[in-house]
Amino acid sequence: MMSAACKSSAATATDYPMRALPALPPLRRNATCAPERFVGAQEPTLAELLDDPILARLLASDGIVMDELLVVVAKARRALERR
Repeated sequence: MMSAACKSSAATATDYPMRALPALPPLRRNATCAPERFVGAQEPTLAELLDDPILARLLASDGIVMDELLVVVAKARRALERR
């Protein structure tokens, strides 16, 4: 039998409500599959990563707006150039 203290501290589904997900951007129908992308020892550029439709959907599901992310990236680039 479980003690009262254990019962009251047990998490339930209502303790962790689901947050509403934003509308995800549509996947481009004309996007070509490029299996040679990101293969081998070559590191993809930031532009290539940000152009990846899966990353766009991941960012959207986390509530990150691409335009706002690009502003942060631009600020970081300027800061690094000043070094």
